[in-house]
Amino acid sequence: MQQLEPAIAQFIQAQNSHDTATALAFFDPEAVVLAQNQVWVGHAGILSWQQQQPARLQLEITAVRRHCGEFYLQTRWHSAVNATADCQFVFALQDGKISRLIVQSQST
Repeated sequence: MQQLEPAIAQFIQAQNSHDTATALAFFDPEAVVLAQNQVWVGHAGILSWQQQQPARLQLEITAVRRHCGEFYLQTRWHSAVNATADCQFVFALQDGKISRLIVQSQST
């Protein structure tokens, strides 16, 4: 699997540890998250997005691809009740921080 940039790897580790404050630290203060047909901007908006995520999910990376400076991660969310959902995360970085994250649910 391709090596992830530190901000992305540490964000995923913090997400899996359910450490919202640490996960937020890897975003640029003006970053944008596009997920669930909504847009969240800046740390306050991204914190709101994180707080809306179901509790205790674990994110498994199944494939990584880099294209035109962006990282495309195929992922699978695992819940405590063994339910799974496939998603694609698209990260853009600027100055070592996440500047944009697009989360796309995938049909299975």
